Amino acid sequence: MSGWFSQFWLGIPGYEYYFDVNPESVSMDEGPIAVLKRNLAGDLKKSILRSSIPIIRLNSSYLTLAQRNQFASLASIDYSFLSFQCRDDFQTWSERSIPIDASHVKLQNNSATKLSALLAAGGFTPIITIQSVYNVPTGYLGSLYGQNGFGFGGYAGPDYYAGGSYDDATRIVTLGTPLPSPTNPAFTTYTFKGWLVNMETFTHAVQGGWLDRFTYDFQLTGA
Repeated sequence: MSGWFSQFWLGIPGYEYYFDVNPESVSMDEGPIAVLKRNLAGDLKKSILRSSIPIIRLNSSYLTLAQRNQFASLASIDYSFLSFQCRDDFQTWSERSIPIDASHVKLQNNSATKLSALLAAGGFTPIITIQSVYNVPTGYLGSLYGQNGFGFGGYAGPDYYAGGSYDDATRIVTLGTPLPSPTNPAFTTYTFKGWLVNMETFTHAVQGGWLDRFTYDFQLTGA
């Protein structure tokens, strides 16, 4: 399976509701939380506080009364962040991962790894799938550049992850082949299905005389 699910999942991690939705009604903004400051020499310095924080907005002209009630119930949850999953092929390319030693590297803390850890801790299926760990960044732009599937960065040599494993609780990747130099950063590519989020707003209205039909607009922000 690849691409949009037939519905998106939203709810307490492991206990999500299922909602039918047209993917065209979903918009996503994703980026890091960073602090930018200039030093005495005037150089701009950037410190990354969180590698990825998504902002997801969903809206539609149709919402049943039952779905309205589910959304309103989710908006009132004050004891847990929510799990939002909508695709099975989101991918992070060449994330810079700091080696712990020659056989272990650690993923960055972000909204996707946080959700995967919570699901794994509760005995549910995690959402992170490690694909590769290389010595240098790689990119899959073969359709644009025709370089055997790799565009910028080219082929990066051996995949050190092959035969390895991933621990969601610690975000530690155990490599199948030890790194030749654990003092240098590694670059990890992985897929994920969604994020741990907070429901910021839920706005809905009865549509004309259709008492059981609502328009809705809500926003989710990565935890």
